[in-house]
Amino acid sequence: MNNNSYNGSNKLKLVKLGIDTKQEFILFIRSDCFICISEGFEIQARVMFG
Repeated sequence: MNNNSYNGSNKLKLVKLGIDTKQEFILFIRSDCFICISEGFEIQARVMFG
């Protein structure tokens, strides 16, 4: 099984990094994350989450 294969998990772990973003939510996702690959996200993409 390679690193890009589906592993049955569709959850991400939320981690507070302590970065001051002036009340704006910032989402950091690795470019090899299954969500980035499936949705075609690029650098500085705007996403809606909740």
